[in-house]
Amino acid sequence: MGTILSYRNIKFVVYSNDHPPPHVHAISPNGEAKIEIISLDCFFCRGFTRRDLKMITKLISDKREILMEAWNEFHT
Repeated sequence: MGTILSYRNIKFVVYSNDHPPPHVHAISPNGEAKIEIISLDCFFCRGFTRRDLKMITKLISDKREILMEAWNEFHT
């Protein structure tokens, strides 16, 4: 597991033994979401509000290059 980014109380994690497509886990004490890095599709979300999820996907979009580099580092 590698925490790639942190924002407020949310960690953005890429797991080394995970499967494609490239995605990131957003984890906080209040919730968790799994979001595809390229398309920003949300595979699942629990505990986050719609507002939280919008902020999370915006951050993933803004940091897409860093997140993809991390995904590729763990999976090549």
